[in-house]
Amino acid sequence: PPSPPPPPACEIVAEFCVYNPDGVSNPTVPPYPTNETCDMLIDYMESLGAVNFTCIEPIPNVTAEKTCVSVIGYGSLEVNDICFNASSFDFIVMYEMVGYENYTCNLEGSVYTTCGCNETSMTPACQNFSPPPSPPPPPPPSPPPPSPPP
Repeated sequence: PPSPPPPPACEIVAEFCVYNPDGVSNPTVPPYPTNETCDMLIDYMESLGAVNFTCIEPIPNVTAEKTCVSVIGYGSLEVNDICFNASSFDFIVMYEMVGYENYTCNLEGSVYTTCGCNETSMTPACQNFSPPPSPPPPPPPSPPPPSPPP
């Protein structure tokens, strides 16, 4: 008898973006992702499960609103486990694993599958400030306590 058809494969896509529609420019604004960012995203996603990923052209994908790198992989239902793992901790780990651990604004992460997982997260928008606030001066050192009498 003919063998049963294979179960429908699932696609999983992970995307990392830097958005800056207001053109804010200061040291808190993360740089836009590059080809290297996409390679790091592949490494991160492949660390989560037995699915191989490739970057989706163009790399990076630049629009007026944001610049993104995206990776795609194919598997069966296990892609949903990868999807949920990738989105845990609000994508903080993803941001760290693609080299953005020092940035906390204008970042966007998403991961979704064609089999029922769809997760996305955005950090707050970077604030426009100028000039940069100077750090407060350090407090003067406190004098040592008087030594007790003998």
